[in-house]
Amino acid sequence: MPRRTPLSKAIPPLFLLRAGECCPQCGEGTNAFALLVSGLYDGVEDDTFNGFILLKDIKYLPKRFLAMLTEHCPGWRFDREEPSEPACLMNHCLRCAAKLTDTHIHAEPGSAFYPTSPDDCRNISVYLLPVEIQVRVVCGWSSGGLTDWLDYDLAKSWEALAADPSPTL
Repeated sequence: MPRRTPLSKAIPPLFLLRAGECCPQCGEGTNAFALLVSGLYDGVEDDTFNGFILLKDIKYLPKRFLAMLTEHCPGWRFDREEPSEPACLMNHCLRCAAKLTDTHIHAEPGSAFYPTSPDDCRNISVYLLPVEIQVRVVCGWSSGGLTDWLDYDLAKSWEALAADPSPTL
């Protein structure tokens, strides 16, 4: 019987990040989204990490929380990089539906969520999510760089995202 990955808990406040990204397939600009949390109880490590943390390779979110996100984040849905791999929350091009994998938007310097300087963060919009409780999640994570350079005091309200669904490019 396969072993279940321990659930982690995202500690509020929680933020949605939106940035423009160039689709590797069609070359057009599209939105990319990511989740940022103020702390994380990591179920695998059985430890709590405080400070801003970027969630990656999200394999589980509660259905109600996921529905709230996907309603205002077109192209962000669960999919598989390869048929044999587990599904994860993945961005897709709004124009051609190509997969924008977490490796593409989080691991390449200069990509949507891998800025190489504070100046590179100007393309990233930060929205405060209307969540006041810890959210169960199965994911990977990182901190530093992006998480140190964003100005969370300037975060827009969740309602502002709903009013502005246009791409940031």
